[in-house]
Amino acid sequence: MGSLRCEMFEFGSKQERDAMEPLRLETEQMELVGVTHVGDAITFWGQNVDDEDAVDAIVRALCEKCETAPKVQGQPSTQKIYAARYSEDQFWYRCRVQQQTQDKFQVFYVDYGNSEVVERSVLVELPEELQSAPLAKKYRFWGFHIPNEQDAARQEQGKSFLLHLINGKRLRVRKKSVCFDGTILVQAYQGQLNVGDEVLKMQFARCSAPPGCRGDGPLSPPRPLPSHDALWPLVPLDRAGQGDADTCLPRLRPTLTEQAPQVCREKSTLTSLLPANSLKKQVEMELLEESEQLREELQRLQKEVLCAAEEKKELQEEKSFLQQRVQHLEQQIQQGMAHTERVQTRETQTERVQTAGVQMQTERVQTAGVQMQTERVQTAEVQSSEAQTERVQTPLMEQLSCLANKVESVRRLRASNSSSTVVDTLLEAVDVVVGNHISAPAVMATLEVAWTEFEHAQEKLKFCSQREELGALVAFRDRLREELSIAVETFLQETNTLPITERTHTLEELLERVRGVCAVGAVAGVIQQGAFEALRRRRSLSRKQSGVRYHADHALNNLHTYLNNSLGQLLCVSGQGPVCVSDVCEGADMMLLLADSALAQELEESTSVQEQSCVDSQLISNTQHGLLQLIQKELDLLRVISDKHTLCSQLKQQAVQWQAGPPSLAELLSIKKQIRSLNTQLRWRLMEASVLEEAEEPDLMEVLKKKEEITGTRKALFKSISAEQREYEKLVAMTKTSFPELPLLHPDADILTYMRSGGVLLKSLDRDMLDTEPLRELSGRRPLLCSEFLGQRVILKGYCVEADGEEKVLARATLFGQTQKNCPHLLPLLGLFYGKNDPLAYVMVPYLPNSSLRMVQKRSPLTSSEVVMVMRGVALGLGALHSAGITHGALHPANVFVTNREQGIVGDYDLTKTAEQRAVDAVMKAGKISLVSPEQRQGTHTHSTTASDMYAYGGLLLWLNHPDFDGTVNPDSHTPDMSALKLESRLHSLLSKLLIGCDRLLAADVVAEQYFLTNQSPALA
Repeated sequence: MGSLRCEMFEFGSKQERDAMEPLRLETEQMELVGVTHVGDAITFWGQNVDDEDAVDAIVRALCEKCETAPKVQGQPSTQKIYAARYSEDQFWYRCRVQQQTQDKFQVFYVDYGNSEVVERSVLVELPEELQSAPLAKKYRFWGFHIPNEQDAARQEQGKSFLLHLINGKRLRVRKKSVCFDGTILVQAYQGQLNVGDEVLKMQFARCSAPPGCRGDGPLSPPRPLPSHDALWPLVPLDRAGQGDADTCLPRLRPTLTEQAPQVCREKSTLTSLLPANSLKKQVEMELLEESEQLREELQRLQKEVLCAAEEKKELQEEKSFLQQRVQHLEQQIQQGMAHTERVQTRETQTERVQTAGVQMQTERVQTAGVQMQTERVQTAEVQSSEAQTERVQTPLMEQLSCLANKVESVRRLRASNSSSTVVDTLLEAVDVVVGNHISAPAVMATLEVAWTEFEHAQEKLKFCSQREELGALVAFRDRLREELSIAVETFLQETNTLPITERTHTLEELLERVRGVCAVGAVAGVIQQGAFEALRRRRSLSRKQSGVRYHADHALNNLHTYLNNSLGQLLCVSGQGPVCVSDVCEGADMMLLLADSALAQELEESTSVQEQSCVDSQLISNTQHGLLQLIQKELDLLRVISDKHTLCSQLKQQAVQWQAGPPSLAELLSIKKQIRSLNTQLRWRLMEASVLEEAEEPDLMEVLKKKEEITGTRKALFKSISAEQREYEKLVAMTKTSFPELPLLHPDADILTYMRSGGVLLKSLDRDMLDTEPLRELSGRRPLLCSEFLGQRVILKGYCVEADGEEKVLARATLFGQTQKNCPHLLPLLGLFYGKNDPLAYVMVPYLPNSSLRMVQKRSPLTSSEVVMVMRGVALGLGALHSAGITHGALHPANVFVTNREQGIVGDYDLTKTAEQRAVDAVMKAGKISLVSPEQRQGTHTHSTTASDMYAYGGLLLWLNHPDFDGTVNPDSHTPDMSALKLESRLHSLLSKLLIGCDRLLAADVVAEQYFLTNQSPALA
């Protein structure tokens, strides 16, 4: 069947073949172009599909050379081609510099047609082989132009229309002409669709050439443009164009490059090989897809129109209600004005009648016995007036009483219905919470997985003990590290644009407001669905009620004003004319009727509202609970995002170390070699000095010169040891953060030992390197040596340690060293090292001559305020030790130091003894006061505890305030008998909590006692 059709087509009539010949010629004259960028409604950039291989070659060359290419220096040339990293996908593309503003450049991507502003840091030079002609050409529809009077919004709509129609797609273009600037004037077709005619139909452009001259030929005769109301001009800019010109830029990696999926590349290649008249099916499929998208967009717009119509209907109802109220008020005003005119007319008539009556009465009085007649007339008038007043007063009082009852009822209803303000507050909070909600970044889940896998790989490296397994573990870790770096960079890019700090402050303030709206009960476990929408409907009803309330208030105000004015005129003794009571009552009746009607209407509305009060209360409660849950949930998310952002920023800073690879130990090894050399020189020069001094006739000048050389060599040696410690600190930091494989890669460096000791152990230092002198006055059971190390006077305490006890001593020294780093009230531990020629462990601490508490009290006792400052520092030092799980066990005046008579320092922690061994000490006395706790003396506890330390602290405090105390002890409690001492109340209270048999104060609670709070110095306060 297929061959038969081919034969029929091939051997058809001559007329058919002649008719098909123009189609073949037209197809041969056309080019297939892939659109990469849209400039306006009639202008676009595109690449010829025959240039695909050139595009792929340029992309690969840019990936290989741009990372190492030199940065652009100085002012770049506008004629030269450079490469810039595009901000959207962070890939390199060729560009020309159009404009420079300081260190920012406006660049034009020559292979795609779009432009952007880039920093100097992402602009690099390109070699000569990449200075080839641009691949993107500028096309414009032949025979069309954009009207000059077209505004910017309309132009943006036209650009967005063409962008949706052709961007990223392939067009068949027929070249018509070329402009002076290189723009190619073409006719463009997408399938059988003339793209230029579509733009013309939508009236985004006008025809420049006559219809017969546009090159349509006999196949597409000129046809008039239909005047139709298209949907496109009605679409808002933000939906039609998707933002401004920058956001309309196509991605610089269209489906023409090798980055596109394989299926798309095969499809595009197949399409480029087919003749133009065989693309009908593909065009139909594309049109169907576009029609489906337009149908979905139309449905969405219809939904929005329906919602807008509902809102408009509600507003119209509210508007009609308000108009009715306005008309009613206008009628009331007109009736009031008419009534006022009637009253004024009656007053005028009354004045005329009274004037005429007075004249007639005067004449009668003058004619006949006037006085009797006048009395009779007055009596009759008074009686008539009283009767009329009684007749009018009764219904007026009843109306006022009824109105007062209704006013009281309205007051009670208004007081009970005070939820309108609550509703408004909650709905405002709903708009803020729901409208500006920040969701978790899409990459956050990927980041969590990548981070967890990376940390797991780091843990494997940390605990790896076989060097044979190290290579595979490092390679696996490095791969995970690259994935983590990509996830971190993506996460930072997404979160840098989020207003996390501002949003957090807003939600925290909103949380307090919502909690303060009304009492919060038990928060529901699930947010009530539809609570927010129901509350909005409730507010629309409350608006109607507020209109009724306004009407009632207005009627009552009118009544109040009328009664004030009328009664003022009626009771004013200085008025010019009389006021008729009946007219006043008639006007009051009208005003009372209006006020009564308004109050009755409000009572009716309020009663119906009050019936829903229980439902409103539950609705408000549901809304409040839902808001609290949403706010708290988003706050938790924002805190997580903020913490992740901080960690990712720190991780990004470590990327430089990662790229450089594991650090080299060349510097450390060089320093160790230098230490060995200096140590040899020091020993040799010490031996030379010894020989010179022991000579029969020593040369003093030579001996002094040799000693100066020894001093210089010793200083250089100590500086090298300090440099070694700093280098170890760097390596330990890298081991903990980036490269846990370092100890296994370089076992000779012994990094693990330094890490375990926390920097306390000085393996390169030896006793023979130091110039020491014995301190016999301070040496007791152990030798104390004084020396100088790095410009500081130090004391070396020698401890006899067996080989199996070195690890224990090192562990105690490490714990103490970590504790004293954060507490200035502990004597610093400068270092620990083992003697190479003797079985001693030397502890190095600062030398504080004549600073022990015993020596200070012996020379110049502390005053009461100084005792407070010193013992407060001692309490803080003990608190730091106890928090770290360390018991001192030997707190006595010789082990407490004082600096500047204001700071107490706890020192002399024996690293070689256990808690039980430190408890047995004969020097635990302060004056005649025993500092050994009662439980230790009685044998209840054989080792020192934190409680025994606090007992010794209390004994020191008592000794400092009463150094002459004879140490009398209560026989029952075995504690000092302080009954005969005159103690300050605050001091007595503190000592009574320390010098007891059990339940003593903790060190952390001591500084909170009134003794320290009321007696502390201004500096401490």
